[in-house]
Amino acid sequence: MMQPTDIALFLISFAACVYCMVLSGRLRRLQNTKNGLGATILALNESVSAVSASTRDSKMQAGEIAGKLSLAMREAQETCARLQNLSEGLEARATATLERSETSQREIQRQVSALLDEVGARMTEMNTLNEQMRVLTNGTTETIVQAIHRAAKSQTSFSSDRMARYE
Repeated sequence: MMQPTDIALFLISFAACVYCMVLSGRLRRLQNTKNGLGATILALNESVSAVSASTRDSKMQAGEIAGKLSLAMREAQETCARLQNLSEGLEARATATLERSETSQREIQRQVSALLDEVGARMTEMNTLNEQMRVLTNGTTETIVQAIHRAAKSQTSFSSDRMARYE
């Protein structure tokens, strides 16, 4: 005979069996690779693989770009150093050229000043000589004119004496 506990135990086992069948159906639907959770897991797995591959490619490209950028930065620093050296050299040359130019300008000014002083002295000397020549010329002209008058007078008196002799 069956006791009530056996019937309760049978009913609970039957309910558990039905519940297991429902869970099994749900698990099959979840594991379905077309529509269920399996498809989602498969899609996520493929996405993770694609992201991993993309990440590896990005890391390789980033490494290459970092190498190129490092090389470009090194070249830029070397170029900057060369430009700075050239700039300093040009600045030094400009300073030296300016100093030479100023020295030359002072020398030219000194020589021009000396020449102007010499020209002034020569002009004063020439004015003095010119004045002396004018005085000498005026005195000589007067002397020559007086000598001519005397000669003319003496010639006239000589001519008159001669004429008187012939008469």
